[in-house]
Amino acid sequence: MFIKITKKFQLTLLLLLSFSLFSINAQAKEYTTEELNEVASEIINWQVNDSTTTKQIFNSKTLLNAGSESSDWFAIGVGRLGRNANYLDYQALLSNYVSQKYQEKDLLSKQKATEWHRIGLAYLAVGGDPTKLTFDGDKLIDLVKDGTYDRGKVKKLNNQGINGLIFALILLDAMNYDIPNGAHDTRADIISQLLDAQNKDGGFSLTKKDDSDVDITAMTITALAPYYNSEEEISLENQKKIKISDVIEQSLSFLSEKQTKDAGFESWGTPNPESAAQVIIALTALNRNPQTDKQFIKNDKNLIDFLMSFQMKDGGFVHSFDYDKENPNSKPNESNAMASQQVLTALGATIRQAENMRSFYDFRPEMTKEVASQVERVNTNILQLENKETPKSEINSLYESFLEIPNEDKRYITNYSLLSKQLKKNEIDSSKDGLTLTNTGKSSKGNGVVVSVETKSNVLQSEDLSKKMSAIKSIKNNELRLADLPLIYSTYYQANLIKEEKLSPDDMALLKNKMTDLKDVQKNITQIGNTIQKEFYPMKDLGAKDFFKIRKTMKSIESISKEDRHLIFGYEDLEKSYAHTASKIKSLIISVVVIIIILIALIILSNNRKKRKKEKYRKLMMDEDEEYEDE
Repeated sequence: MFIKITKKFQLTLLLLLSFSLFSINAQAKEYTTEELNEVASEIINWQVNDSTTTKQIFNSKTLLNAGSESSDWFAIGVGRLGRNANYLDYQALLSNYVSQKYQEKDLLSKQKATEWHRIGLAYLAVGGDPTKLTFDGDKLIDLVKDGTYDRGKVKKLNNQGINGLIFALILLDAMNYDIPNGAHDTRADIISQLLDAQNKDGGFSLTKKDDSDVDITAMTITALAPYYNSEEEISLENQKKIKISDVIEQSLSFLSEKQTKDAGFESWGTPNPESAAQVIIALTALNRNPQTDKQFIKNDKNLIDFLMSFQMKDGGFVHSFDYDKENPNSKPNESNAMASQQVLTALGATIRQAENMRSFYDFRPEMTKEVASQVERVNTNILQLENKETPKSEINSLYESFLEIPNEDKRYITNYSLLSKQLKKNEIDSSKDGLTLTNTGKSSKGNGVVVSVETKSNVLQSEDLSKKMSAIKSIKNNELRLADLPLIYSTYYQANLIKEEKLSPDDMALLKNKMTDLKDVQKNITQIGNTIQKEFYPMKDLGAKDFFKIRKTMKSIESISKEDRHLIFGYEDLEKSYAHTASKIKSLIISVVVIIIILIALIILSNNRKKRKKEKYRKLMMDEDEEYEDE
């Protein structure tokens, strides 16, 4: 039986073949570091312009909230990109916040160890040393000790959930800190608890009673990533032994299965960029490219494609395009601070991975050329194992080259699993002095390093102390604004921090006086904000009856400089309500005046009518009198 092949059939066959080839060769878009940097700039500009117009990346609103989640994650994102920012200002305000909190009974928090972790990472990100944090140069605070290995002396690290363990490990490995003898928790303790928390589906959850969660799973991978290349087997509660790499691979499979058809993720049924951002950071911590990793490409789309779909016209990122009852503060179709900041961190992680820089949470100086060359050579040779049969002698030689890399930098070996399989296949002893939980290599000490991802050079943070002091002396007391706070606090901080730079006793006294005055301004702003929150929310319920109460509060705001008014909680809302109620009062007054005018007019008309009637009656009477006289 023969099939007649017509021209139409040939054309159809050609089109189908072309479509098939196109589908096979189709690839997800790979964004350049320049494109990603541009998006990061748009987020930063949105964050700055969202509150004030200023030339500084860390503006007054961000600085005054140093120590909060919103400001700290923004600072971490900016620092890991190495943008030229006023890092000393942030160091000063953050150290002042911590110093003030350490005077309270519960220090940074009664329940949440993650307060120490986030603030520690933020202080590193802006070039500080969280093991020697100080504002006035006297009392040194060790956030790493208090928040990680000795936190258990006050509260268990996982008291708030598994994230207490996750970020304790992330902070410890940010500088590969040593844990002293006698510490409450060791690295092995923290990691063992994390591994025991893995669910049967490969994911992790905040607490054991919860279902596995994408965000928590991704963050756990990020914390465990530095140990992926360890051959050490860890004993679990159920007496089983497992390698960290196996745990991570199970978690990656869980995440890949949870990925949606548009390469994104959902949290509580809501597609959002934050979950995808955490997965991106996790992949980069494993030295995997989130744009090309086949496990995380769905329908020719990658994780960055998904992120970009949430960017708004103003440069920020929306949490969700639908109302999310689990996150009621985020508004649909409106840029959201948390979403924007987490995307910023994901972009920073992606750019650093693409530029062969240290991973997002690794704040140590960049590798020396010698070590970087070693790592590159071993990575290249391991990759070749996938495509050829390699003699045992070469496998052994490659393993020896791997062992020569310092333990603290073994985390940068990509595709170690290929080498590990060959070691097992060729029965080569892999229990030599490699990376273990008790031998993580050389610890780094000192300040976090701020490196520009664009120039690969360290960002300078020194400022001329004498020039700063001259600027402060030019500020008159009656013109003091919170906008001056960063300059004054950072000058005081710098004078105490850098021993080589000293100010006279008179200058130090002047700084203290101005800081006291600024605290009064801050207190006034806080009190007015509390009044607004307590007496006027929800503002949709305000009406003409509230006008005089609003006016009284607006009068008190006049004592605050115009530049500082945006710092008052609810000021913009109250200003709108004041105009709205004033308009209602005006309308009411006009209505009353109109009614009065109408009433007066009616009275006049009524009087005129009575007069006319009276005049008519009088005339009538006169006419009758005349007639009577005539008779």
